[in-house]
Amino acid sequence: MTKNLLFIAFIFTLTCQSQTSTDKIKWNYTDYTPKTFTFNKAIVNYFVEENKDSPRLSMDIVSDSTASTKVGSIKLSEILPTEVFDVSAYSYSDKLYLIKSNKDEKIYMLHEDVMYYQNWSKSNGTTLTKEYTKPQTLAKEKLILENYRLKLKNALSTVSKIEAINNKHLVNMVNSFGVIVEQKYDPAKFTKEEKVIYKQLVQKLKIQHEEIKTELEKKIDSKKTLTELISIPDINKQLQIEHAYNDYSYTASNW
Repeated sequence: MTKNLLFIAFIFTLTCQSQTSTDKIKWNYTDYTPKTFTFNKAIVNYFVEENKDSPRLSMDIVSDSTASTKVGSIKLSEILPTEVFDVSAYSYSDKLYLIKSNKDEKIYMLHEDVMYYQNWSKSNGTTLTKEYTKPQTLAKEKLILENYRLKLKNALSTVSKIEAINNKHLVNMVNSFGVIVEQKYDPAKFTKEEKVIYKQLVQKLKIQHEEIKTELEKKIDSKKTLTELISIPDINKQLQIEHAYNDYSYTASNW
């Protein structure tokens, strides 16, 4: 009887220790980078292959956001790629994240090394977790991006009309050997009517240029601005418009 009681007491002690092993972790619930993400199934598989004996192949499940009590665990390989998680807190000393499932609101502990694990040999550095964006947000991003690109297109059309006037009055620039090194437009050769149209076009380009800058500063959601969505070709077009406005507005300002 005594042995049975001792055995029960021993099991109880082990259980209590496992349930309270997380209560010393200091969690920061405000000063961390917000992140909504899913697990990348292919990268999870690579992580499992490379870390077969690691305890980090599983995540601890905790009772609530204090993470004071461990109530279970789940293997990384068992998590569906469609399941979405939000970061709830971060421990700077232990390099741990508290994450909550959007599906059932269960709370897990995930090590930072796992969160940002990369496999360069098989996936070109893709991380084990990937950012999740709601379909509604993606649709909004697409609409805003299309509107921005339409503004770029319209502004470039104005630039083309200005340059069409410039091209009527090109002069050859020659070096000391009489070789043409470049061509420049000569504003002194513009007709009176061309000057009026030119100034109107430059004024239109000014408005379009300001609209583009305003668009770039707009927030799509709490995390992103349009600047984060545009591509290199978008930036090149934007610079073309900016340089054109600076150059051609100077010409018009002298009339």
